[in-house]
Amino acid sequence: MTGDMDLSKAQRKILSSLGHQIVRFAAACDRLRIKQSSYPELAPWLQPAQAWQATAITSSGVFACQLTLDATRLVLHPIIASAAQCDAALQSLQSAAQEQTEVLAPPASLNESLWLALLHLRPLRDFWERELRRATVDSLLDLLPDAWLLDPTPLPPGSVIPRLEIASWNDLNFSSRKFIPATPAELANCLSAYPDAPGVLTSPPDISPGAVSFLSFYLKSETRVDWLGVVGRQPSADLSL
Repeated sequence: MTGDMDLSKAQRKILSSLGHQIVRFAAACDRLRIKQSSYPELAPWLQPAQAWQATAITSSGVFACQLTLDATRLVLHPIIASAAQCDAALQSLQSAAQEQTEVLAPPASLNESLWLALLHLRPLRDFWERELRRATVDSLLDLLPDAWLLDPTPLPPGSVIPRLEIASWNDLNFSSRKFIPATPAELANCLSAYPDAPGVLTSPPDISPGAVSFLSFYLKSETRVDWLGVVGRQPSADLSL
């Protein structure tokens, strides 16, 4: 079921596999924490094992991804919608597959910006491709907002921060695109908190007025994830991150 959403064949293909990709990504995040000793430079962001909040989706039930359709572009964020959002929207989905089925709440840490930054991190590309396959990594990168780990360590001469092409956080141009933290002062505060409270910089997508946000529903049963369809919401000029 796709409600009144006008989705292309290519977009339907993306959505049909997205639920399975999200489940695999959530499990891979936990495995990255297990392997954190292999990446000592990530120690400030990857908490000690006793403080972990698992990201894996282990239960069976219905969950939804929150997306925005802006012209022909799909944007995914947050990764998993809240149980309250799902409960309200499920009333409009007429499918026997959802009768008496548990609505899964998102794992507490899966929607953290940290995972966006780590997915984009070049030194981890091999890890993500081993865990998820290259096509899945590329698909998630296309859908998710950009993000960076806020490490104040000076870069080697001639190096730049990937996708920003700047040599220092002091060179970040807040007038060229949206960022969170949203001001130079807020960014400076985040950098000064390193390494005790390391931060993440995110770049929310620019969403056009009239873009439509919606929930894409999936039914997880053991290792199987089936696409149930989408429930359109309302046109929005902004996407809350």
